Amino acid sequence: MNKFITILSFSFAVPSFLSIFSLNKTIIVASSFLAFFLCLFFFWIDSMLKRKGSKIINAIFYFFTKIDDPYLILEQSYIYERIDAENWEFTKKYCLKSRSNTFDSYDDRFCWSGDSNSANIEALEPKQTVTNIRGETIWTAFTVKFNTVRKGKEVSTGAKITSLVDVTQTVRPFLSNTILRKTRLLRMTVKLPMKFKPINPKIEIHSNDTLSTRISSNPLKYNESTHEIELDPIEYPRKGWRYVIVWENPS
Repeated sequence: MNKFITILSFSFAVPSFLSIFSLNKTIIVASSFLAFFLCLFFFWIDSMLKRKGSKIINAIFYFFTKIDDPYLILEQSYIYERIDAENWEFTKKYCLKSRSNTFDSYDDRFCWSGDSNSANIEALEPKQTVTNIRGETIWTAFTVKFNTVRKGKEVSTGAKITSLVDVTQTVRPFLSNTILRKTRLLRMTVKLPMKFKPINPKIEIHSNDTLSTRISSNPLKYNESTHEIELDPIEYPRKGWRYVIVWENPS
């Protein structure tokens, strides 16, 4: 409805603007209809690209996205693994490119809805440390520190979160990642033992509006050899969009 109102408003504004120049009425009316159909066309294109998740359009958004951080995320990888009925592990890996000569840390966070509030967080790479573990509303936030990385250089980093306990089976079956910073490549992996083979796994993409509108939903496959829900790497994930792997647990 809002888009339709926008189209009508723009279409009515065109003849008002042209009338200032006292143009022929036929030209004014024709221009109004042209503006109307052009708006319809561009809104249709926008809707189609959102549903298809066009890599080309996402790449355009990527290159024009402003970077406010002292680093660029070249690649981020989330690995969410169920160890057994009650225990999970969560690994977050990054390849970061420094945009500053003083870049030596980054902040990260995770949200766990299970029974344990005593998760163990360790740095993935040698000589890197996890510090300043803190609560931020529903999140557990932390800082990963490393040796200073000069501007233009890259660093591999990340954290592994263990002791995620879910005795009462309250954890919802999903892995979610909201793109908060400019990111070149996104990988998301869910590992589940055959005993917990997922039902109806799929990847959903949600927009960054207040309603978190679902843009697309596509089925995924569970690989019985690797025990993983298979998802191809996502190039140029859109900043602000939320990428979610969801599934149903077996009875």
